[in-house]
Amino acid sequence: MSDLARRSMRVVVLLLSFFSVLKCDRVTFYKPCDSKGQLVRVDVMPCDAENRDPACKLPRDGFVTLTLIFTSPTEIRAAKPSAYVNLNGTKVSVPFTMEKDSCQRFETSCPLAPNVEHTYTTSVFVSGTYGKLRTVAEWQIHDQNDQKVTCLTLPVELV
Repeated sequence: MSDLARRSMRVVVLLLSFFSVLKCDRVTFYKPCDSKGQLVRVDVMPCDAENRDPACKLPRDGFVTLTLIFTSPTEIRAAKPSAYVNLNGTKVSVPFTMEKDSCQRFETSCPLAPNVEHTYTTSVFVSGTYGKLRTVAEWQIHDQNDQKVTCLTLPVELV
């Protein structure tokens, strides 16, 4: 085997290793909540969930990336996210730092056309001060009229 072929194989192995670590985990155990849009797909990275225990195990003191693919029946000119967790039966707002307008988080800039799929991606830092916790998280995106465009609930465990 030539030196060039060996180097090429090393590059391929390194790239495959890199991309296998960066893969998004398609989540199938989320539940859409009441909104005017239609949730198509949810990816969470990392989401180390097992089939017998469907909860995303999220690392504390690390970033979590959430990707939502959804449709909306109306045009979206502005988008504002919000996040909640259920603590002992009470819905509590999560103190993530979030922008007032998330239009830059979409694959195209606002306004977003109605009745087509849109991809929203954001990363949030999960602080180690939250402590170990098992709960249900809720993520919402509201439009310029404060109407819920898309919403999901997802069992999570902070590890």
